[in-house]
Amino acid sequence: MKNLHYDNFQILFNNMVIKMLEHGHLYADQNWTPKEVRSPFNRLYFIFDGEGYLLDEGLNRVPLEKGFIYLIPVDSTYHYRCDTYMEKFYIHFQLEYLPGHDLFSFNKTCTRLPMDSIDVPSMMRMAESADITDHMLFKSRLLELLSLFTQKTEITYSQINTYIRYNPIFEYVDNNCFITLDIAEIAEVFGLNVNTLRINFKKDMGITLKKYIDLKILEKIQNRLIYSRMTLKEIAWQFRFSDEFYLSRFFKKYTGISPKQYKTNHFINGIHEISFEE
Repeated sequence: MKNLHYDNFQILFNNMVIKMLEHGHLYADQNWTPKEVRSPFNRLYFIFDGEGYLLDEGLNRVPLEKGFIYLIPVDSTYHYRCDTYMEKFYIHFQLEYLPGHDLFSFNKTCTRLPMDSIDVPSMMRMAESADITDHMLFKSRLLELLSLFTQKTEITYSQINTYIRYNPIFEYVDNNCFITLDIAEIAEVFGLNVNTLRINFKKDMGITLKKYIDLKILEKIQNRLIYSRMTLKEIAWQFRFSDEFYLSRFFKKYTGISPKQYKTNHFINGIHEISFEE
């Protein structure tokens, strides 16, 4: 008798979670002009008619053409433009292989696939349906589509296994994501030497633990700015900044813009960008 186990298969199966944050069917015109948009989530665009384009940080033009599906990965920065008319279905989502770690964070630029890579018309019918089964099938088709885009990622199971070793620390940071959190506290909680933790984390993760904490705080602040009606003062209080001015300095250090400008960049002429295309 032989009983085979596929360890990598189970690792990804048990840890991968897809979260849809927003979706919609946008009919854009020349008023669709979000600037310097950098979001803590991925964007999936199905272009059905017309055309638009993106401008990257070097002002290089990335066309959004009819008949293609585009993946704009988490934390990539683009200007969004439509000179005349564009019709698209969009999904804003996170695809986490560990809590707080998006599979597409390893992608740095917008990529595309022809729309006939998958049965898009049936996906649209499923999305419009009021049937639970259709929505489950839509989710499976969406994962199938995203699997085509993951072929362009550079993550390996060796990296995933390294990340899994740090998952208890990731979870602790996520649950105690305050500006007052320091490495000494984390080391004490897990019975580790502070310097050993600091050195090993930098070696394995490629960034310092302090910067990792800061980036997780930044991500949560970005989500509050986009999705909530909280004032900057309320957000500062939630993450234990001494005041909103300290939060603003922290935010600008990592993004280059103020929280107010970041929020403005996710609105179009008073219409919330996330709800209607962003």
